[in-house]
Amino acid sequence: MTVSASIGGPFDTVVRGGEIVVSSGSYPADIGIRDGRIAAIAAPEAGLRAPEVIDAAGRFVLPGFIDPHFHFKCHSHHLDTLPVALESAALGGITTALAMLIPNVDTPLRPLELIEEFQAFGEREAVIDFGFHVHLPEIPGALEQIEAAVAAGHPSFKLFLAYKSIGRMASDAHLLATMEAIAAAGGTLLVHAEDGELIDRRIAQQIARGRIAPRDFLFAHPAEAEYLAVEKALDLARLTGCPLVILHISTARAVERIQQAKAEGQAVWVETCPQYLELSDDLLRRFGPLAKVSPPLRAQADAEALWRDLIAGRIDFVGSDHSPHSAESKRGGYGNIFDCWYGAPGVQTMLPVMHDAAHKRGQPLSALARWHAEQPARAYGLYPRKGVIQVGSDADLVIWDAEKEVTIRAEDQHGQSGYTLYEGRGVRGWPVMTLVRGQVVLDDGRLRVERGSGSFIPR
Repeated sequence: MTVSASIGGPFDTVVRGGEIVVSSGSYPADIGIRDGRIAAIAAPEAGLRAPEVIDAAGRFVLPGFIDPHFHFKCHSHHLDTLPVALESAALGGITTALAMLIPNVDTPLRPLELIEEFQAFGEREAVIDFGFHVHLPEIPGALEQIEAAVAAGHPSFKLFLAYKSIGRMASDAHLLATMEAIAAAGGTLLVHAEDGELIDRRIAQQIARGRIAPRDFLFAHPAEAEYLAVEKALDLARLTGCPLVILHISTARAVERIQQAKAEGQAVWVETCPQYLELSDDLLRRFGPLAKVSPPLRAQADAEALWRDLIAGRIDFVGSDHSPHSAESKRGGYGNIFDCWYGAPGVQTMLPVMHDAAHKRGQPLSALARWHAEQPARAYGLYPRKGVIQVGSDADLVIWDAEKEVTIRAEDQHGQSGYTLYEGRGVRGWPVMTLVRGQVVLDDGRLRVERGSGSFIPR
C-alpha cells in the first residue's frame, strides 16, 4: 500500500480513494481519522487532509473484521499461545478477536481467575483488539462470578452439551442454573450444541466393533446429535429468558429449528464456520485425523444448504473456531480416530476463503461486511464501536484487494499447527492493509506493530 504525506489538516490520517463497503452496499469516499476514531467520511472531492495519507485507490475499504470464536493455549491442549493466535488473526485481515477462555477439565478455574490472568496477558502481548468468552465449569462458586464478569466487560459465557466422557458436558441442572444466572446478569450464553449422550454411546459402539478408521468418526456425530442439543438449548433458554448463541452450526435442519425460535421472539444468534461451508467429509480420506473437528465435516449437500441459509440471512455470522493442534499430536488418530483431539487451525485463512467462496456464488463484498463485522459486533456488544464504518466508531479498517490471487500453503501460516485443511487452494481476494484504531497493523503481508499494541475491549 502507498502511505504518503500531505499538507496538515484536522486529521491524523486520511484513507483516500477507496470504495467503502458496509453491510448495505458500497460507495466511493475518503475517511478522516483522529485519535483512533473515524472523524469524517467525505466525498473524494472534499479534499480531506492529514499528515499521513493512505492511498486506497482501486481497493475496497471494509469495516474491521471480527473473529468471534477462536481457541488458544489457555491451560489447555491447544498449541498457539494467545499472542501467536492473535498474530495469525491479524495476518488474515482480522482487527478484533474474541477468544475462548476454556482450560482443560483438570484445571477448573473460575471466570474471574481466568479473566485476571489472560486479560493482563493480552494487554501485554496482543497485536489487535480482543475480548473473551468465558467457560463456566460445574464447580462451586463459578456461577456466583457471572455478575462481576459482566460488569467487567465480559458478558458472554460458554457451555458444552457434548464431551461427557471427558468431563466437559454440562449437566441439565448446571445448564439451567447457568442460564438463569446469565439472564439475571444481562449476559449471553454460547453453546456447543451436540448431544453428548448420543455421541458417547456411538463412540463406544464404534470402538467395540473395531470401526476406528477416520471415516468411522462420522457415525459418532450424526446430524441428529446437533438437532437434539439445539432443541434442548432453545427450550431451556426460552424458559429462563437467557439470550443464546448457537455456535458452529453444521446442518440446515438445526438452522430451521432456530429460525422457528426467532420467529417466536426468542433472542438467539446463529454462527457457522468456513469449514462447514467449504469443506466436506471427503476430507477425512485425504487428511485423516487432521480433519477431525466437532461438529464433523458433513456431506457436500449439507454445505450447500448452509450457504443458502447464510445468504438468506438465516445464519447470522461466521467464526473460525480456530483450534490449533500439531499434526504430531493428532497422529494417534490414524490408528484410532477416537484417540486424538478435535479441532483444526483456521483463523488466518477465514477471510480469503470466505471472500473467494462468496464471490463465486455472486455475493458482494457487503456480505462479508455483514457476516464478519456488523453482525458479530451486534451479537457480542461491540457495535457501534466495532463492526461498522461510521463517524465515531473505532478506525478499524481493512483495505481489500478483490483481484489478488494467492495459493494457501501450510508453510505460509503463522500458527504452529504445521498444516491447513485448505492446502493448495487458490483464492481470489486478499487483505493488503489493516488499521486498528487508526494504526496500521498489517501492510502487504507483514505485521507493522509490536506485541502490546492491541487492547482489551470491554463489551
